[in-house]
Amino acid sequence: MQRRLLPAANADALVEWQRQAGHATLLARARAEFEGHDLATLPTPVLERLGALLRKDPSADPSLLARCYETLRARYPEHGPYLTALAEVYRRSGALAPLATVERDQANLEPANADHLLDLAETLLGLDRPDDTRAALRRVREQGAWRSPRYLALAGRAALARGEYRSAVGLLGRALDANHADPELRAELALALEGIGEREQALEEWRWVELAAVDPRHRELARERLAGEERGR
Repeated sequence: MQRRLLPAANADALVEWQRQAGHATLLARARAEFEGHDLATLPTPVLERLGALLRKDPSADPSLLARCYETLRARYPEHGPYLTALAEVYRRSGALAPLATVERDQANLEPANADHLLDLAETLLGLDRPDDTRAALRRVREQGAWRSPRYLALAGRAALARGEYRSAVGLLGRALDANHADPELRAELALALEGIGEREQALEEWRWVELAAVDPRHRELARERLAGEERGR
């Protein structure tokens, strides 16, 4: 099927309409009226299409996108694709508490999928809930997926958050065996090494972190530790 292009005359008219003084005002009024609409009254196919369009638009209002998939989830709480889309929305906006709820629902809906549990564990760590993280990781271990680098990294970070430094050193070291170049893991390992008094080893990790870390918190910690070492000489 050949693609049909808008006739030149119509395209010119569209461009001219967009240039008119009232165009932006009209669009703003239409947008405000639409965003104030109760999404619960829209049919499911309309909400699905709206959600698909908004997910492709980088400038889309995150709250509108969230309301769209929250409405769909309320109608079909066990529909996997709606949960996946809503988790993506919350993840992009940094809404960790509702994200954890959705990821828990995903894990319960598909209990054999260890990735859902690993996602949940990571979110719970971000919420500073290492005990709940450990519970999620226990379920991963029961599935036999405890050898994966992601599991080891999350288990190590959870142990670090709980102050179990020696355990964290072992787990994070094994995670780094699979990914030597991960500076964020090295920052976590450095903190764990400090916890067991291995200051020199920790400084070696901080030197790597200062050069390669993406997380600004880790870079700042590395600079502080290395500056302190220089002052101590």
